[in-house]
Amino acid sequence: MLVLSWDTSKIQPLRDGGLERALFRAVSKAGGDAIRAARVASSRTVRFRKRFRVSKVNQGLPIRFPRGPRVLDDLEWRITPSGETMPVSAFPGARQVKLGASVGINRQRKTIPGAFVAKMKSGHVGVFKRRGSKRLAIDELFSTKISDVFRDGGMIPAVHTRAQVVFSASFARLLPLEIARGR
Repeated sequence: MLVLSWDTSKIQPLRDGGLERALFRAVSKAGGDAIRAARVASSRTVRFRKRFRVSKVNQGLPIRFPRGPRVLDDLEWRITPSGETMPVSAFPGARQVKLGASVGINRQRKTIPGAFVAKMKSGHVGVFKRRGSKRLAIDELFSTKISDVFRDGGMIPAVHTRAQVVFSASFARLLPLEIARGR
């Protein structure tokens, strides 16, 4: 999980000057910009390491914005990566070959013996395999999770650094606009 919060001690003189409302608007907009930039950076890193499709990664990286009372000290934005295993069909280029199904998993192409690619009535395309011999149940094959990439060393600090840079730039740009708008 990636949590973006901020230090309110640096803006205490502005709070004492009666600019609480303008500060809240500038901080909440800058926080939204920062968490979206963090999601983009996270998505790029996950897609580079795991080769998932963009749509699957973005579904697995939901953003939570602050809710509740408009208190300047309690603003916190979160990205909670999905802990669900991704279907093998989420990797690009799943295709049927003579020996089974060929899929590009984690930067290299692998053949899964006995597997097959099928399209369901719902439109979902998946990679499936029978449990045993003929007439037994068919199971969809799953792979790693998006949250596994977040456990790798250096992922969260790099994304957090990007979010802080965007937050600082957005806040510096938005604060004068919000102060002018508030008067």
